[in-house]
Amino acid sequence: MKNIKLVAIDLDGTLLTSDKQITSRTIETLKKVVEQGVIVVIATGRPLLGLDSVIKDVPKSPYILSTNGARVVNVDTGEVILERRISHDVVLEIFDILGKYDCVKEIFYDGQGYVAADELDRIHLYHKKPEMCDYVRKTRKPIPDILEFIKEKEKSADKAQGIFNNMEIRQKAWQELYDLGKLTLVDSYYYNIEINAKGVEKGSSLRFLAEKLGIKQEEVMAIGDGANDFWMIEYAGVGVAMGNSKDRIKEIADVVTISNDEDGVAQVLEEYILS
Repeated sequence: MKNIKLVAIDLDGTLLTSDKQITSRTIETLKKVVEQGVIVVIATGRPLLGLDSVIKDVPKSPYILSTNGARVVNVDTGEVILERRISHDVVLEIFDILGKYDCVKEIFYDGQGYVAADELDRIHLYHKKPEMCDYVRKTRKPIPDILEFIKEKEKSADKAQGIFNNMEIRQKAWQELYDLGKLTLVDSYYYNIEINAKGVEKGSSLRFLAEKLGIKQEEVMAIGDGANDFWMIEYAGVGVAMGNSKDRIKEIADVVTISNDEDGVAQVLEEYILS
């Protein structure tokens, strides 16, 4: 049994069930883990603003790793522990590419997501999951023109995203973005592209936080299911893939638990920390 001092847990497909709920068993298990002094970190691709309603009942430590590691924050003190943004010039290059394609385009500044109002009105034609459409409508700020908004902001961004309803178009956009050589691209769904600055991902940000807290790599557990969880699962002393994970994630994990709809997070925490 390893001495785990920090657990990083992804949200969608991991802590949250398919209908975006957190089970009572999982909440009770996390409460016991926190009571044992283990640091529980939410590690998500989602932006910081808008997370409260999702994780308000989750027993956890104050550290949140958001937008795929672009921002690590102590929400109790407001301290920004780590911030790794996309430069303004590169943001303009990203939107020059995304602007060629039929997709919903999002930009994230200081933990807040923005989207063109007309694209937000059509989000149901792009997001395949109704619960994600609801989440986007509640958490994004609609603006008249996203490119003009970016130009007026004239600042670096946390993250960008494209959401597509045509996979051929998505692949073309992905290739153009990749060819810039300046970005880290991942997908949390098969139809989106999450865009961070080069080298920005959950694993390196988790390493930074663990080292800042004086926690060794072998004392870290990371639990996830998607492509944006790859690096943190690979980094952790105990990397855990959900039963609903892609095969690529399962292959690099130390442990494969059951699915997010079967209390997979609770089961692995009970086995490795509470038993």
